[in-house]
Amino acid sequence: MKKKLLFSEPVGPSAHEWSNQGLAVYESGATCGLCGTEYPGVDFESGNSSITISCFLGRQVVEDCCGRVLDLVYKESGEVMARKFLEDFAKNPTDQMRFLGFASFLSRCLQEANDNLQTVTEEVIEAEQKLISLEEKIKPV
Repeated sequence: MKKKLLFSEPVGPSAHEWSNQGLAVYESGATCGLCGTEYPGVDFESGNSSITISCFLGRQVVEDCCGRVLDLVYKESGEVMARKFLEDFAKNPTDQMRFLGFASFLSRCLQEANDNLQTVTEEVIEAEQKLISLEEKIKPV
């Protein structure tokens, strides 16, 4: 049974790259499962050889036409979903089928966040020192 389309036309491209299936070459073409827009097969002559696909609600989503839906879901529920995913990871971090690669990705993200916090801390200390120096210069005698 063919699934009923959720939208009669594309809702707009994603501002992010969400692909959970990767950038792929579809020799026979692809169809967006949300709006029904059809994408032709590979045309290497025009440079149109790949599209970004995600899976959402069990449907193939072409991010160039309906990726905005993923942006809206993230905006409304991203934090809740991220918390739940991290709770699941904390309970069973050795589940290779579910968390393959996530631990490494998490480690890189935490290191980047730590580096950014260090930079901000250094900037705050520098600004504080400049403020103290300025206060000393304008202190009434």
